[in-house]
Amino acid sequence: MTFASCFVDLRTCPFPLDFDEDDHLSADDMEKALLYITNNELEKEELDYITEKIIEEADLDEDKKLSYVEFELMLSKCPDFLG
Repeated sequence: MTFASCFVDLRTCPFPLDFDEDDHLSADDMEKALLYITNNELEKEELDYITEKIIEEADLDEDKKLSYVEFELMLSKCPDFLG
C-alpha cells in the first residue's frame, strides 16, 4: 500500500501517516502529510498552527503525539474524511 493510496481510504492502512514508524503520529509526521496533500503550499507558520490544533484536540494523554487509538478517534469525529 502506497502513501498516496492511504489518503483515498484511510481504513485500509494500519497507520498511514507514521513516517518514522514509531507507532505514533508526531507533529513532524503531520507536517509531512499536510505538505503532501497540499502540494507543499503551506507556510511553516500554517503547518505549526494546524499541527498544534490537531494535537491539542486529539491528544488525550497529553504526550504531544497521537497514538493509533487517538488517531482513530479523531477520524471517527469526521466521517466525511473517511468517505
